[in-house]
Amino acid sequence: MSSRDFYDLCYDLYKREMDDADVIYQRSSSTLFALPILFASFYALGRTDLLPKCFSRVDIFFYYLASVTAMLPLAVSVVMLFLAVCPCKKYKSLASMGVWQDWRTQYQEYLTNRQGNDQSQDPSALDAAMIENICPRLAEAQTNNAPINEKRRGYLRSSVLWAAVGMIGIGLQAILYFILKIRGIRPWQKTNLQRRSHRLLRPMRTRRWSTQHQRRRMRQKR
Repeated sequence: MSSRDFYDLCYDLYKREMDDADVIYQRSSSTLFALPILFASFYALGRTDLLPKCFSRVDIFFYYLASVTAMLPLAVSVVMLFLAVCPCKKYKSLASMGVWQDWRTQYQEYLTNRQGNDQSQDPSALDAAMIENICPRLAEAQTNNAPINEKRRGYLRSSVLWAAVGMIGIGLQAILYFILKIRGIRPWQKTNLQRRSHRLLRPMRTRRWSTQHQRRRMRQKR
């Protein structure tokens, strides 16, 4: 394999890894769009007023079990998506074109100033020097970027799978939610204890008004 062929191979692999990084960001955006919808559905179907009856009724127990089955996978999916979007290691890339253009100009001047050397008159000497300097950097960048993309693809795949499990949990939660509603257990239904506590926590203004009203009635009777 000639130096030119090796350069083409390194550049193709380097470009493929950078393109894969952009594709992972695009796929992550769709998962990032779906997760808030799933969390909103979980919140809309959530109930906390039935927690005291969790271990006294089978349907309520399975309702909260489905809620946990939906919440935990969604939380894991968010963590996996964060790891896919924000990798721990940074990508390596080549320097800007301005840096390489300055290096090319300086090396061209170096070749021009060399007197009595046939290599300085060879126009391919500059290209060979460019390939000799770029190839190691391309190989180093591709070696660094390939494991990062592999981990990010794994995290994104796990995020999608956990989101799917959470979606199944939300489906079970919705079914049990409507079963409880059909049986007459409405959301946020006040119990007798809550009603008594609500009566005891009346505003002070109402109590003062009732006390003053009783005093007025007693004065009128006198």
